[in-house]
Amino acid sequence: MVTRRGLDLAAEAPLPEIDPDEEADVDMMWAIWDKNGDGELDTFEFKDVLISLGIEADNSDELNHYYSQVDADGSGLVNKEEFKNWWFSSSAK
Repeated sequence: MVTRRGLDLAAEAPLPEIDPDEEADVDMMWAIWDKNGDGELDTFEFKDVLISLGIEADNSDELNHYYSQVDADGSGLVNKEEFKNWWFSSSAK
C-alpha cells in the first residue's frame, strides 16, 4: 500500500528499471481504471485508483492533492505515461 507521504514523493523519485511483466500488469490495471477508454484518468477515475490502493481521499482537497502529484505536466488529466512514471517510482506496486 502506498502511503500519503510516498505518493507525494513519487514524482521526485528516479525511475527504477521496469520489469516487462510488471509493466504488462500496470497496462491491464490502466485498462480497468481508464473506464471511458480515452487514454487519460480524470479525478473520478483516479479516485478508484486510490481506493484500490487503500487510500481514502475523503474530500476534494485531498483528492486534488494526490491527483496533482501524478499529473506531472499540470494538464488536469493523468495520461498513461504520467501514471506509469508515478507507479514505478512509488511504493504503489
